[in-house]
Amino acid sequence: MFHPTIPFLAAILAPISCEHSPPPPCAPVACIEEPGPEPPDPWVKELASATVIAAGDILMHGPVVASARAADEIVDGVSTNHGGYDALFSSIRAPIQGADLAFVNLETPISPSGTQRRSMIFNAEPALLDAVVATGFDVVSLANNHIYDQGRRGLIETLDAIEARGELIPVGAAQSCDEAEGGKMIEVNGLKIAWLAASELFNNYLNADRGEACAFLMDVDQLLIRVQAAKEAGAEVVVLSLHWGDEYEIEPAPRHTRAAHRLIEGGVDLILGHHAHVVQPVEIIPTPDGRIGVVVYGMGNLISNQSAWYVPGLHDPSDGNPRDGLMVSLRLVRRRHGRAERAVIRTEISDLQVIPTWTLNNQLERRRGADPQIRVVPLLTRINDLQAQLDLGASSDATIVSLSRELDEMERRWRIVGGIVGAHLLPERPPELPAPAAPPAEELDEG
Repeated sequence: MFHPTIPFLAAILAPISCEHSPPPPCAPVACIEEPGPEPPDPWVKELASATVIAAGDILMHGPVVASARAADEIVDGVSTNHGGYDALFSSIRAPIQGADLAFVNLETPISPSGTQRRSMIFNAEPALLDAVVATGFDVVSLANNHIYDQGRRGLIETLDAIEARGELIPVGAAQSCDEAEGGKMIEVNGLKIAWLAASELFNNYLNADRGEACAFLMDVDQLLIRVQAAKEAGAEVVVLSLHWGDEYEIEPAPRHTRAAHRLIEGGVDLILGHHAHVVQPVEIIPTPDGRIGVVVYGMGNLISNQSAWYVPGLHDPSDGNPRDGLMVSLRLVRRRHGRAERAVIRTEISDLQVIPTWTLNNQLERRRGADPQIRVVPLLTRINDLQAQLDLGASSDATIVSLSRELDEMERRWRIVGGIVGAHLLPERPPELPAPAAPPAEELDEG
């Protein structure tokens, strides 16, 4: 703020003589400060960025398909919600659509001619793809152990169905092995992202000639070659989706941690793991060239019918692990490090966060004749909803017990997931939702 000097104040305030009064002073002028020196150039400057969100397995068990069909809304003979599949994902639509790039593992063929119909052999109608697009997903991995459930024709029809829509980017499988192994170069907000995908296993390994439709069988040496080729083609970031892991094991096996370190040190920036059907840890790996790689060993299931029988309070909490999932949220940021001729441009992972999800499943109500209702919901959203219902006042003792029991379980799931991936990676809970007390060590060990 401008402060006039004391003499200037005296000149204004002194009595003025009519005979000897000097000309009136000029009207005070607003202070205009001289511009100061330019602030120093920051040592780290953000140049461009893109937000990414990734989720685990979409498993089309029979009850999941039935849940979609029960939710189908038909007007004049036409479904208005993609055969009801939109309803499965409606609670996660906002965060998915809010990202610049969203990924999921599509663990089913989309094969209209598919005839295989036995347990653990998957297939889904094209309406599922439309719902995946409507939810906001952009990239889908086809490199998983179920991609050949409907034979080679099933893979080809899946690729054709995706290509026909033109809104999804398939990775891990393509019309030739070279294309499947080479991944896709995706440009978002000016950033060039190489996205590769591979699977450690296939229930039926039906790859034929390399020039024909093909899925990428994981091979670390081959992946490293492809990563280097992507870097030479201009990729600023390399993301690798891996279908790997021992099913239902919370901790990754040593062979997976060894492979992860080789891949990160060989140029991969982000590994997104799926297949174990449970949440697995997140590891941060610094590399000799100054990068910081991130490995999400297992994102769990996005939606499935696994552990449908699980009853909180009746069964061991670890029995519910297949209903936990992660949506991994982060930014890819191109930054300039240093100044002038010593500046280094590098694109890095920033603002890493995991959003726990839970699969709602009304199996007990189905036994009493209710329509199947299976939905994925962000865990914090469910906690908020349950607290709000209890705060409004329940209508009966049975409702109070049901809501309280579920809220207690949702808090337990929050602690379990936090114990696996690190509570510091979970979203900040709002003030009205105090964080639950830390669980006993043995509960974390159970996962």
